[in-house]
Amino acid sequence: MSPEDEKVEALLRRVKPAAPSAAFLARLQATRPAPVKAEPVRRNIFSEFSLPLAAAAVLLFTLSAAFVAHWNRPVPGASAQPVALRTVEQIDCVMGARELGIYHAPDGRPYRVVQSVGFGIATWEDVKSGERRTSTVPQQQLLLVSLNTM
Repeated sequence: MSPEDEKVEALLRRVKPAAPSAAFLARLQATRPAPVKAEPVRRNIFSEFSLPLAAAAVLLFTLSAAFVAHWNRPVPGASAQPVALRTVEQIDCVMGARELGIYHAPDGRPYRVVQSVGFGIATWEDVKSGERRTSTVPQQQLLLVSLNTM
């Protein structure tokens, strides 16, 4: 800064602002809105996600019914004897997860709501013949993860 600017700055620092007039302060007070007590906003995360959860439940029920109908269909030339199967392998694969928001439990504890999407691969073996069957089923989960670190 130049010496002239420093002189102007020093003069400005010594200047005291004038007090506002009483009429101006009265007008400010008159235009000020009355204080309003704000109600806390309580969001219920389950009401927001009830439609997607219901859709997921219907989809899961439909897929499981289709799966059962597929495996229980009559095969031409096959005997009507029940088949004894044992589980050989079960693999659960997570394809992705995303955070849906924060849920505040009735007791006040916060939880992070995470949606996990993936699929399960199950392999069964016929006890008598040793024939193996494999099926893939889509999976979706909602997980509540506690945010308390104590």
